[in-house]
Amino acid sequence: MVALSLPFAIMAAAALAAWIPLMRKVARLPQPVNEASESGRVATSRANAARAVTGAVLGIGLLSLAGVVGASSTLFDAFTHGTAYIFGRIMVGLGIGLAVAGLVVWSILSRWRSVPVEPADPAPAEPRIA
Repeated sequence: MVALSLPFAIMAAAALAAWIPLMRKVARLPQPVNEASESGRVATSRANAARAVTGAVLGIGLLSLAGVVGASSTLFDAFTHGTAYIFGRIMVGLGIGLAVAGLVVWSILSRWRSVPVEPADPAPAEPRIA
């Protein structure tokens, strides 16, 4: 079981270790100073970056946890009946559920939301001559 779950544990640890410097980079992005038109873009950009980084780390963490749970279910594969068999099937189902949850979290949080486009100043209207 250790040989099966060790790569998943390393992957989760690497994702969590990368999360800290990535969030530092997000924190270094310029912050909006006033209510000018650019401040909305900067705030949205910061929010998108933070959401994308967090979504990727959570998704990788849940997928890694699903791998560890799935690998630990191999302990119960020798049993073909009884409580250990049911517990092994529960572990497999939990692993599949965590994998699906990891993919859903990753895809929802990592989706880049578009910055609302502010309308440009309208051109002066020319009088119509009939």
